[in-house]
Amino acid sequence: MKAISKYFIAFVAGSCLLTSSCKKALEEKPYSFYSPENFYKNESDAKAAINGVYNELYTYDLYMQPFWNMTILDDDHVSGADWFLGTTGAGNPQAYFGWDRPWVGCYAIIARANTVLENVVNITDIDPTSRTESWAKPTF
Repeated sequence: MKAISKYFIAFVAGSCLLTSSCKKALEEKPYSFYSPENFYKNESDAKAAINGVYNELYTYDLYMQPFWNMTILDDDHVSGADWFLGTTGAGNPQAYFGWDRPWVGCYAIIARANTVLENVVNITDIDPTSRTESWAKPTF
């Protein structure tokens, strides 16, 4: 009986510790994570965001590999047998393993540009000319 009461007391004490919480202890403070709410503060942040939009152009999704394979490998002077170029060179670019990557890259650029457009207007520490420029670049 004494052993059961020890386990029962330990169970109740553990349950109380696990179920009780302090609201202040559960609030998150981002120290190393950038979100749109804590990133856009000044002019240099706006320029960095614009560079992030342009950075997506030179990724694997767009101009590094699949884009060129999709557009060039199906030309007449490049087309060849299935065993050499796979089905891409045989007139069937949809069979290429990266056929969806250029679309993913384009929509990633659109998403980044939309994020810049939503948040640049809320920056208070920015020159009006830079604000207009930061608005115009992703709009174009």
